[in-house]
Amino acid sequence: MTTFLADIMSNPGVILALLVVVIGVIALTAFLLKKYVINPKNKKENKDDDVKKTKEDIAEEELNRVLEDIEDDNVANKVKEYNEKED
Repeated sequence: MTTFLADIMSNPGVILALLVVVIGVIALTAFLLKKYVINPKNKKENKDDDVKKTKEDIAEEELNRVLEDIEDDNVANKVKEYNEKED
């Protein structure tokens, strides 16, 4: 029995296959732990929050986040005049 086991373990292909299997089991265990144990989120609650917002609301929030108010009165007046011309 020991010579049989020694013969098998001296084959590089068997060693490589065992390494791949062990690494695969470790990766699968980590994935399942993360998905079901460590981070069990209630997906319905997250989806409901995202569905309530319309595209316009999302766009407005993004614009408010990116755009800044004009602090210079001179520039603010020029922008106001330009917007009035466009209308």
